[in-house]
Amino acid sequence: VRITMLTEALLGVLLLVLLVTFINRKPKGLPPGEWGWPVIGAWVPPGVTMDAHAWKLKQKYGDIFTWRVGSRTIVFLNNISLIKEAFSNPELQDRPDFYTFDSFTSFKKIVRHYRLG
Repeated sequence: VRITMLTEALLGVLLLVLLVTFINRKPKGLPPGEWGWPVIGAWVPPGVTMDAHAWKLKQKYGDIFTWRVGSRTIVFLNNISLIKEAFSNPELQDRPDFYTFDSFTSFKKIVRHYRLG
């Protein structure tokens, strides 16, 4: 069987589409919201600030929604009772580790976060 260059290119494109689809899938259990592309995330339209766009998402999806910004997935809580309920859960009281934050603050120890458990 002879595989032509066109067949190889089509297989390559198909594999790339499958890989992007696999990487970009939204995890189960997250609230509705904008998901976007891998690495880039959901983009903010030109001329619109991030907070104005987040307000539009709140109006569209409600008090709790998901927004993928870059490679980070952010869940927005826009109701004080939701926020209190969420942060009364010990699993949500910790902060994520950020390499750049740790590298800039570990020498001076001005601002620091610690694990709660």
